[in-house]
Amino acid sequence: MSEERVSAGLGRRLVANTMHAATGRAVAAGVAASLALDRVLPAARGLTAWALRSLLSGVGATAAAIVLVATRYFDWRAARMLLLSHVTPRAGNGRQA
Repeated sequence: MSEERVSAGLGRRLVANTMHAATGRAVAAGVAASLALDRVLPAARGLTAWALRSLLSGVGATAAAIVLVATRYFDWRAARMLLLSHVTPRAGNGRQA
C-alpha cells in the first residue's frame, strides 16, 4: 500500500492499536486471572476437577469483561438495542400485538 493511501486516512498502526488493544488487554487479563487462580487451587479429580475448571473459566471471562467495560470497548446501548430489538414488537413488522 502506498504512503499516500495510508496518510490520507488513519495509519495502519493507529487502526491496529485502537481495534485490537482493548481485546488484547482483555484476553491477557482473563488469562492472567485464570492462571493465578489455577496456581492457588488444589489438584482435584472427577467432578471436583470439572467444578474447579468451570470456576477458572468464569473468573477469566469475568476479568475479560471487566477490562472491556472499563476501556469502553463494550457499548451498553448497542447491546441493549440488540437484546431488546427481538423482544419488543414494532408496528408494521407482521406480528400482531
